[in-house]
Amino acid sequence: FDGTLDQLRQVDARKADAARQAIEDKIDSIGASGDAATGLVGLLNIANAQTYTITAGAGGQTTWNTGATPKTGLEVIKDMNSAVHTIVTTTKEAEKPDTMLLPVDKYAYIASTPLQAGSDTTILQFFLRNSPYITSVEPWDKLTGAGAGPTNRMMVYRRDPDALQLVIPQEFESFPPEQEGLNSVIACHARTAGVQCYYPMSILYADGI
Repeated sequence: FDGTLDQLRQVDARKADAARQAIEDKIDSIGASGDAATGLVGLLNIANAQTYTITAGAGGQTTWNTGATPKTGLEVIKDMNSAVHTIVTTTKEAEKPDTMLLPVDKYAYIASTPLQAGSDTTILQFFLRNSPYITSVEPWDKLTGAGAGPTNRMMVYRRDPDALQLVIPQEFESFPPEQEGLNSVIACHARTAGVQCYYPMSILYADGI
C-alpha cells in the first residue's frame, strides 16, 4: 500500500470497525441462541422456561395472519393474554411479566391491523391499553422460525437483570496497531458468558403464531 499516513490510519480504523462488527454480531448470536460448543445459553433456549400451546381459532389454524383462515383480532388478543396469564397463574402472581417480543412480521401485523372491521383501534393498541401486566411489545427478528417445527415464536418475560441478563464481562476492546512486515495488525477482544437466567419461570415461549 502506497499512501499517506492519514490514509494508513483510515485503513486501520476500518479494520478495527470490521473486527468490532464481527465480534458484536457473534455476541448477538450467542445472546439469542447460545453456543452449543461452549455450553452457553441464549434467550431462545433457556432451560425450564414456561411454554404455552397456541390453540386453533374458529377457522382451524393457530397462525395469526397467514393461511386460508387467519385468526381474528379478538383471537389474537386471546393468544397474547393467555401467554401472559400462564406466567401469572402458574407462579401464583410471584412473577408478573412486563415485556412481550414478537417476530417482526407479527408485530407489524398487530400494529397496523384494526381489532375488528370498522374499528380505529389496532390489535396492539387494544392489548396495551387493557393488559394489566405488559407495558412493552417489541419486534425481534430472531423469533421468526425460532419455535418448534420450525414455527414463529412469541416470548413473554420480566425485563429485569435480577431475572435474566446477557453477561458481558469484557466489552469490545482494541489495541494499538502493530506492524508485522508490510501488514498492520490490530489485536482486539471481547467476552460473553451468554444469558444467565435466575428465574426461568419468569419466561414463557409460545410457538405457532
